Amino acid sequence: MNKRNVIVLTLGALVGIILIYLWQAHIPIHELQAYFSRVNPRFVALASLIYLSAYFVRSMRWNLLLSHNVKIPYWRTWMYAMAGNLLNYMIPIRAGELVKSWFVKHNHGQPIAHTLPSVFIDKTFDTIAILAVLILIPFLAIRMTWPLIVLLGLLALVFVVSIGLIVLAAFQKERTVSILQVFLPGCHLRSETK
Repeated sequence: MNKRNVIVLTLGALVGIILIYLWQAHIPIHELQAYFSRVNPRFVALASLIYLSAYFVRSMRWNLLLSHNVKIPYWRTWMYAMAGNLLNYMIPIRAGELVKSWFVKHNHGQPIAHTLPSVFIDKTFDTIAILAVLILIPFLAIRMTWPLIVLLGLLALVFVVSIGLIVLAAFQKERTVSILQVFLPGCHLRSETK
């Protein structure tokens, strides 16, 4: 990794540590212990299995997107996805998405610029659920508070921008590369696109 990425990951890790410290300083640990003592381990095991299975299905979807550039076994893409998710939980800047592309580059020789679009499209598929939630809101008895409205608005914005970039990439590849180059200057997208 270059120096810039190391700095970003280090700063992200520090922010994560500070957030964990603030969380544990304001959460009564004895209440959490009492809560976890009432948890049924069978339900935890079932929920964990479903959670891991969902990520395996997502990694299969990502594998299909990657198959245009590189053939990777499904279990390896699942491992890369799980490692990226672990990093996302530890560092609150979604660095895990970039790290997934780094794994493919490091282990399979594919430039990050060739695999990062697959990660972006994969995450865009995840935002389709946001569209379903927005469509269902008028039919649900949910009390809309301002924080919830702001959150849903931001999620809708992410969905619209993601779909907009995919449509733009389908029709105007060079313009899309120019836009992404502004946000990812270290990836040399223009020189690596095919």
